[in-house]
Amino acid sequence: MNFKKIALLSGLFLFCFVSGFAQEKLDFKEKASLQLLYDFGQIQNGDKVRYIFKVANASKTAWKIGKIVSSCGCVSAELILGKEDDKVIKPGESFAVKIEVDTDGHTGRLEQFVYLNIAQGAEDKLLKLIVEGEVTK
Repeated sequence: MNFKKIALLSGLFLFCFVSGFAQEKLDFKEKASLQLLYDFGQIQNGDKVRYIFKVANASKTAWKIGKIVSSCGCVSAELILGKEDDKVIKPGESFAVKIEVDTDGHTGRLEQFVYLNIAQGAEDKLLKLIVEGEVTK
């Protein structure tokens, strides 16, 4: 195998290793907030790790996605919608949130949050997405 193929396969493996994808069907019911968690496990200092949370509206009421806030400047969050610029998620529909964490300067236990404000009818709900891992030198 030549060097280019090895480099390509290594890069693909690394991308798959530090990226993820999950789907959760959520219904707030009587709850004011819900949370989802993903653990990256061992992470090298300086790595940028990504995870995609896929969330389906399992309730009987439409959701309106509002403000997205991250807990640290090292965390970026991108809302991925199935339709352009429509933040209304009808029952049975889904959306995704891609989270990227830059571990540069971190060592030890890492726990970061992304908060999504969701209006469900007249009520405001909070979805807390948590990513964590152990950053090594």
